[in-house]
Amino acid sequence: MGRSLATSRGGAAKKTVDEMLGTSKVGAKSTSKAPRKIDEEPSPPDEMTKEEAEVWAVVKKVLRTRGHFTLDNQFAIHALVSATAEFLYCRRLINREGRTYKVLSTAATRALRPGEMEDMEWGPEHYLTKVRPEVHMLFQADRRMRMWLCEFGLTEATRVRVTTPPDSKDEAAGVLGAYGLN
Repeated sequence: MGRSLATSRGGAAKKTVDEMLGTSKVGAKSTSKAPRKIDEEPSPPDEMTKEEAEVWAVVKKVLRTRGHFTLDNQFAIHALVSATAEFLYCRRLINREGRTYKVLSTAATRALRPGEMEDMEWGPEHYLTKVRPEVHMLFQADRRMRMWLCEFGLTEATRVRVTTPPDSKDEAAGVLGAYGLN
């Protein structure tokens, strides 16, 4: 009897865990050392945003062409997609709002009495320039995204270290060229 998974809607699972992993007994391990390819077209997980789903489609196309879209890599792919979507979100926000913002200095706010803030006009010396939190989030997302790109051999430096299965090299040239990755 296989372990079954419940769907997000509370219905019966389409496949059991054992069927998904290809094991015949509960807890049995697969003897194959090669990664198992995903036979059916996976859809983005339910908790993904629309932006993450768009990134998922591009990443899926590139990794499937390179032969790295396997069941064993599914969680790494999800992490790559999340980091890339966060990077793009922060980049757009910073382009729209800027990298910094101004706040009234602590010394200036201490000199105020309640209700005076609206009536006062402060000079530039009373303001502090601070870096937006999105800038730090961008750097963190960039670091995570680059790490996952390196894992899949999608950077110039790591492309030679990650092997591509022989049958996918021909079709990889067209798709990767469209994204500037060949």
